[in-house]
Amino acid sequence: MGMRHALRVLSREKTFAAFAILTLALGIGAVTTMFTVVEGVLLKPLTYKEPGRLFAAAESARQLASIPRLPVNAAHFRSWQEQCHSCESGALVNPATFNLTGEGEPEQIEGATCTWPLFQVLGVKPQLGRTFVESDDQPGANKFVVVSDSLWRRRLGADPGAVGKTIRIDDEPHTVVGVLRPDFRFPSGEQVGPLNQFPRRTEIFKPMGFNWAKLRRVGQFNFAALIRLKPGANPARAEAEMTTAVADAGHDMRIELRAHLVPLQEQVTGGARAALTLLLTAVGVVLLIVCVNIGNLMLVRANNHARDAAIRRALARAPATYSGPLSQRAC
Repeated sequence: MGMRHALRVLSREKTFAAFAILTLALGIGAVTTMFTVVEGVLLKPLTYKEPGRLFAAAESARQLASIPRLPVNAAHFRSWQEQCHSCESGALVNPATFNLTGEGEPEQIEGATCTWPLFQVLGVKPQLGRTFVESDDQPGANKFVVVSDSLWRRRLGADPGAVGKTIRIDDEPHTVVGVLRPDFRFPSGEQVGPLNQFPRRTEIFKPMGFNWAKLRRVGQFNFAALIRLKPGANPARAEAEMTTAVADAGHDMRIELRAHLVPLQEQVTGGARAALTLLLTAVGVVLLIVCVNIGNLMLVRANNHARDAAIRRALARAPATYSGPLSQRAC
């Protein structure tokens, strides 16, 4: 009954009803849109296999307080691989720019160099071909690439037979071994680690081809590192094992080295978390203000209707009077 009465009132006051509905629709639409963005960026898990076990690694030294986090030394990373029992796998990765020549116009392509297990660490499978294996990542014999779906379509004509073909990168022939899925996105900026700026869109991956025996354990903090922990492993314990593994290197450098692990999900969303949370809160406050204002307007109108209703009720209770001609009253 109350709902029918409200609908009748709104139908009589179409301008006010249209204003209220439009204002609420804009407020609710803004909140819904903002929440969709927050859900996609902050709440939705990364599109990698079991992202909860993925961590971005870094190092620090108490004596270098001005730089709270350092990139990773490659030799230290090797020690982590050998001595961290909580770590299942890991990979080094660095941003890189490649010159692609050959068919079509020469083009600078943003990409990355990496150690061969990168895609196994991420748990990513290609749409065509394969990802890297250990034999692709040998010193002087690392002329293999995995390319993004966008590069495959743009420069290789979306040819299913592109796997196994040779393309010229930095004026040297490289074999395409795999094409990544369209939904694959590698983290950008400093989302993999400190002081390494990865491109917004990484289109070529190439093995680093390290000679591990020649890497120095002193200095050379150059690399971003991804670590996948074993199922059920404690991140704090893994950090302690990694710190112990590099203690002798820190002693040689006369600094106190520590290893750090940050969940990759947190590392990827950390820069946007505060801003998006603030925007969502602000939009929610705006919707609340809109609702309060509309509620106040409806109360004011309800008071006016209440006065009208009181007058009508008073008139209905008044005694009936004869309103005929005065001549008839005189009779």
